Amino acid sequence: MKSYDSEISMVHWVQRERGNGQMKVIALDLDGTLLDKKKRISAGNQKRLQELREQGVKVVLASGRAASTMRPYYNQLGLDEPIVCCNGGLVMEPKTERVIVSNAIEKVDLDLAAEVLKEEKAYYLAYTDSTLWLPSVKFTMGKWIEWNRKLAPEDRMDIRIQPDFEKLFDQETIYKLLVFCADEGEKKRRVEKLRKLTGLEVIDSMPDAIDVMRRGVSKAVGLKAIADYYGITMEEIVFMGDHNNDVEALREAGLGIAMGNATEAAKEAADWMTVDHDSDGVKDALDRVFG
Repeated sequence: MKSYDSEISMVHWVQRERGNGQMKVIALDLDGTLLDKKKRISAGNQKRLQELREQGVKVVLASGRAASTMRPYYNQLGLDEPIVCCNGGLVMEPKTERVIVSNAIEKVDLDLAAEVLKEEKAYYLAYTDSTLWLPSVKFTMGKWIEWNRKLAPEDRMDIRIQPDFEKLFDQETIYKLLVFCADEGEKKRRVEKLRKLTGLEVIDSMPDAIDVMRRGVSKAVGLKAIADYYGITMEEIVFMGDHNNDVEALREAGLGIAMGNATEAAKEAADWMTVDHDSDGVKDALDRVFG
């Protein structure tokens, strides 16, 4: 992590270190970054983001989630910008449903992954452009479904059950698999097996799960699509994240900021670190970046 002199503004530091001016896009991971431990956007974070949008700064959500599971927060913030979903597997405009970038997993690679996961007796989810697919209701998914039912119709996520994933893979375009793991040993073994499949990108995305995407997909790829969309450079994007699936984006954005609760890999990739996600870390960073 690069050092930051607290006596100068963050923007001045960026100008000095990278020869760049004001940031034009704020890109934010959701879980562990913008959202607190209760999966809420704090009033402080929301107010600061709204102020900056009124000044012309774009706010882009960049998550490992499927598009529909990002919807409640997108609507809460009143956004109209594109979103980066499935760790960069899909970049789209939620309001028009226009796909900007599509990096779906190839069918042959889905089938190979399914063989490994069947051998492992693994429980996993599949993400399409608008739906979160479950083979059955296990782990924390029951709570997700109940929470989803309580949301307003315009915020509700599209969560469906399809026991036959082989059939699902024949019919749907899949952008990500989320593989649940009971412990670190199980996670390590599954990561090693899946990484032998050359068409897949496999990342440790959270303490109890693995993300599987198409080879080469990352949030950094998604941010490059956002830069092209707005006709700017990566140097004009500030990105905040907390986990290993944020590492590439933290490295390649004009300014990468890790949360205080971030993994060591995320902290090492970042330019600077803010306070944790339960202490308005996003607002704290934005106050320093934009004054």
